[in-house]
Amino acid sequence: MKEYVIISIDDNKGGLDGHVIIVKANPVKEDKGFAHLAKLFGKKYYTYAMTETDETEIFVFPFTEEKIQSLMRSAKAAEENKLFWRPDENEFYDASLMIDKNDIRQIKKHISFKKQKQKASSGIEEIVQTFQFSDSLSGIFKGNDKITEVKNIPLAEGSVYSGKALQLGNICMPNGYGVKVFKAEGNKKIAGFFRGGGIGKVAWLSYPDKYMYIGGVFEEEPNGWGFKLAKGQFTFGYYKGGKLYKDLSPFATDIYYSMRGNKIDMGNIEGAISRLAFGLLPSEHRPFLGFQFLENGTVYIGEGFNTNEYELTGRYIRLEIDGKAACGHFKNGELIKSMTQEEYFNMYTSKSAGQEKIDLTTDYLSCADSGKYLIVAMQTKFDLDMGPILSINALPFEILTMPKNGNLSFDIKQMEYFYLHAEENIARVIKEKSEKQRLWNVNLDDFNTHYDYVQDMSSRQTFERNFHLHNALIGLEYTNLTDFDTVNVMSRLEEKE
Repeated sequence: MKEYVIISIDDNKGGLDGHVIIVKANPVKEDKGFAHLAKLFGKKYYTYAMTETDETEIFVFPFTEEKIQSLMRSAKAAEENKLFWRPDENEFYDASLMIDKNDIRQIKKHISFKKQKQKASSGIEEIVQTFQFSDSLSGIFKGNDKITEVKNIPLAEGSVYSGKALQLGNICMPNGYGVKVFKAEGNKKIAGFFRGGGIGKVAWLSYPDKYMYIGGVFEEEPNGWGFKLAKGQFTFGYYKGGKLYKDLSPFATDIYYSMRGNKIDMGNIEGAISRLAFGLLPSEHRPFLGFQFLENGTVYIGEGFNTNEYELTGRYIRLEIDGKAACGHFKNGELIKSMTQEEYFNMYTSKSAGQEKIDLTTDYLSCADSGKYLIVAMQTKFDLDMGPILSINALPFEILTMPKNGNLSFDIKQMEYFYLHAEENIARVIKEKSEKQRLWNVNLDDFNTHYDYVQDMSSRQTFERNFHLHNALIGLEYTNLTDFDTVNVMSRLEEKE
């Protein structure tokens, strides 16, 4: 096993791998010139450099306090007792690291980085298990003989509750469908299927003058499939820990724009698996159109066949909590006519551009959207509704591959479009960083989806597409807009290879 002397140990918080430990070490060689002394005194003599040389090797580990302490002990043992560091070569794989603009070095990365990526493939496992566990407890706290309808009952937490409840002496415990209103928090509202006082696994969360969310929740925090509406702009996707995990807005665009201009409302259906419906509710004149979120984590997106009923009979996209998808015709929630994703969207939608970016037959929820984009073009333009805006065309890092001929090639269908306020300082920083081919780190929760005509600056075409509309344009809060990666995109692509 090869031996090394450690010459430096640094921790680094930049780059796609997050917080890492970078170790520089020089190989230790037995000094053959002292063979006669080694034989005479029964000990070996070594030669090595304590400064960086052409033979210096770089090892990279995920950061932990234990690992950095262990490495420091190894360095000290070599210095004091000539007990050199002996890393197991089977625990590393070859990669590259950009030291500076003109220096790309070959490195050895610890296999735990690959294990982290494998672990990411089960990034929704906890959400899936929690929904399945919740479903198994759906009968708890029924207590039908004690459930009553209450109205405007103050609760100890500071809310006022209306809906089904268990009355236990002087205690009112929400149990069944109901609505809580928090007047001290700007009339925030929470509606859903309460059990024993706690909210179930699907809920409607309303924050007046900000946004509303309907979909899967854990303790009032978005988890699983959800739909967010912020001042007329929307987002549909898979949430984790309150943050957007995977943006699937193109799958909901046509339905949402079919609902706009009509009375959008919410309905609740209690049953073996209760569900919340959001959209154009069924009446004697029309069938249901919109979203139905089930407490087992499944969502149905589409339109019913029959008027005046909520039954899941119609044409839908069904997305289960683990990502399994089905498109076609359903009867009472069961698929009776299967259609491919392409067949479904060609037949039933007109505003579906972008849905082809995600193939529902793949393991598309295996990892979160990176939120990293390569900006390929930007310009300032004037919009009649929004005024001066900064329009950005960018490619998600996930679809980029190492150029074979030196030129980056891409499918225009993969392009993403962003609209921001045309603030001079922000535009200048974004322009400077993008010209250095740094990846733009985007917080997708700072944007909502809008469907309209966009200009693709690389092809000089104008067409209808979803684009990301920044919160500042609709008067909402946002985080850092000018966060960029610390190294060139080519270095990141080499790491990905």
